[in-house]
Amino acid sequence: VIQTSGVCNFGKLNYYLGARAAADGRDSRYPTIDFCKDPEVICSSAEYKELKWIAGLFYWMESVQTYNVDGWDYLTELRSFVEGGMTGTSFIDAVSGIVNRGCHNPPCGTGELDGRMERSDNFNKVLDAFFGGVIPQVTAPITVTETSDTSDSLTESNPSSAVSTPIPTRQPVSPSSEAGLVLNSDTFVNLAQALDDSKGDIDSKLFLYLTPDYQWIPSSVYRYDDFFESVRIMA
Repeated sequence: VIQTSGVCNFGKLNYYLGARAAADGRDSRYPTIDFCKDPEVICSSAEYKELKWIAGLFYWMESVQTYNVDGWDYLTELRSFVEGGMTGTSFIDAVSGIVNRGCHNPPCGTGELDGRMERSDNFNKVLDAFFGGVIPQVTAPITVTETSDTSDSLTESNPSSAVSTPIPTRQPVSPSSEAGLVLNSDTFVNLAQALDDSKGDIDSKLFLYLTPDYQWIPSSVYRYDDFFESVRIMA
């Protein structure tokens, strides 16, 4: 999970999703939470367990997906990586640089990329969990098509690992609203299905905790259900 730090990042989170948005009369997902006054709520909230993911996804959407500097555009490079067979480390190295150093080609005034090999290895673990070592062939851009299904049928299956979290109680979403159109689009439905198909591997292979005796076990804090809820909210 991307760590949220710095006054500016907490301020943005509060401005768009927290108490500041509510105070300004704007829609707020978390109107009673002041992320500036209580930043620890991101990890400590028992009511909103998805917050630990929301914070990271917010940073990703605001700072990584919009990155376009010196001819390196994130979305263009992502498409090239996928359509090129998802091979090599140049893409993940560049993205890691954006997250870790603020540029796609470190060093860029803030130092060398920290943990280059570990970041690349973790990225490959994610690809393996999703695709089982068999990378699908993609030769054309994916077209976003909206479906006529107006039901909110995106529910999680039962956890396949020993540790589980309750499925969050979701706020109703109007199918005709902007959020409803996104959640019922073919793109999101396919994404949700792909994630759900990999749920067991995500919980057992990716969301792990290193014990004091150096054993990797499924985390009781970072769980698929909370992760998926954050994806649904930020979509």
